[in-house]
Amino acid sequence: MVPPGGAATAASPCTRSTPARWLRPKPCAATAASSWSTTAARTWSIYTNVDTVGVKQGQRVQRGQKIAEIGPTEGGRATLHFEIRYRGKAVDPRLCLPAK
Repeated sequence: MVPPGGAATAASPCTRSTPARWLRPKPCAATAASSWSTTAARTWSIYTNVDTVGVKQGQRVQRGQKIAEIGPTEGGRATLHFEIRYRGKAVDPRLCLPAK
């Protein structure tokens, strides 16, 4: 797992921070390489720049479960974009994530 603020490498594991139901487990062309999950009505978690998604559509995933691997991007630097949307609008993820 990549530490907060740490550097990721391609194939680093991407894990869930809270339980969720997986909506779109495969990358789709419209949003580059992304995968979506839902934690509650009208709330979505979006992971972009992922590769090798290891969960199936409709599957329930638990906190700490590996859901994908971080994929390489242009220039060889691995990055993960994580976003939470509520009612279609991006919100500050720190407001939604559990305290450590």
